[in-house]
Amino acid sequence: MDDAKALVGKVVELDIDDETGKVVNEAAIAVIAGTTLADGTVTVSKKEITSGGTTYRLISGAQVFEVDGTDVEVKSVSDIDFTDYTVTIIEDEAGTTFVKYVVLTAK
Repeated sequence: MDDAKALVGKVVELDIDDETGKVVNEAAIAVIAGTTLADGTVTVSKKEITSGGTTYRLISGAQVFEVDGTDVEVKSVSDIDFTDYTVTIIEDEAGTTFVKYVVLTAK
């Protein structure tokens, strides 16, 4: 559990057993680094975040998470707020503008 606490607020890659659906490794294979956006605007209807002249589009099935200490809560695109949160995006594929996860942490 101590190792898991260090991973709260991070997106990690794990091995999942195909038959049981359970995690089969004790530690994360990799911590997936995201990009923290300095500021930006959100267009909820288009599921877009514009920051630094770049428009990031949330893919179908993208998820938004709010991390508060060890508590993680699923949120929606309308909850993305650059005033109250540090906004970190994890691309669907590195180097693209298509976003799979958005992690919100309180400033």
